Amino acid sequence: MKTKLFFLVLLSYFVIKAKAESNYKPIIYNAYITNSIGDWKKVIDKMRSAKAIDKDEKLELLNYEYGYVGWCVVNNKDKEAQYYLDHAVKIAEELEKDKYELSQIMAYKAALWGFQIALSYYKAPFLGFDCVDFAKQSVQLNKNHYLGYLQLGYIDFFLPSVFGGSKTRAISNYIMAEKLLEKQLNGSLKDWNYINILVTIVQACQSLNQNAKAKVYHDKVMKVEPNYKWIKSELIDNLQNRTQK
Repeated sequence: MKTKLFFLVLLSYFVIKAKAESNYKPIIYNAYITNSIGDWKKVIDKMRSAKAIDKDEKLELLNYEYGYVGWCVVNNKDKEAQYYLDHAVKIAEELEKDKYELSQIMAYKAALWGFQIALSYYKAPFLGFDCVDFAKQSVQLNKNHYLGYLQLGYIDFFLPSVFGGSKTRAISNYIMAEKLLEKQLNGSLKDWNYINILVTIVQACQSLNQNAKAKVYHDKVMKVEPNYKWIKSELIDNLQNRTQK
């Protein structure tokens, strides 16, 4: 009986350890705040190499690929962006087919379609309306999830005003996303998505010369994550120059 109990305890240990090791969230978070994009990419590649992953793991991988593709687009790594974008679209469509977390899937599709436009502007007339529609569907499906509001914010921010865009409305959507994600994280704010939203608000406020508000959100980032390299260098210098004018 004691031997059986020992093996049960030992088995439980390895199961718990395996689950702990499959939790990539801390690695991704650290990669984000230290700008260690190579570590981020390693997590994606490791998850993609798994023989089988469940729906939750697919959704997690989709989040990481969404972030990585965004980084590639901003840093003009178009081929790399397209490679991971194609896989992210495939995951999103698989999860949509399974009707799994449809609000989130619609939000990711809005982002992924937006990345396709960023990589090939000629696609804008064909994908632009779908991009907006996906974001709206996301919020309609779940008004309490942050991701749809975040994508609506991005659309409003980058869409020219003559086509209905509004940077002021974008900030409102960003702040709604921030508040909803705060509730979802329930006090554990060290999540790359959350820090990214705060930084997005800082940059949006700066673009409208709302420097006092930008400073409030800058300070909020530093309170949550004082070791965030990028905001301690480029963003704080930009903010200080603006507030001194």
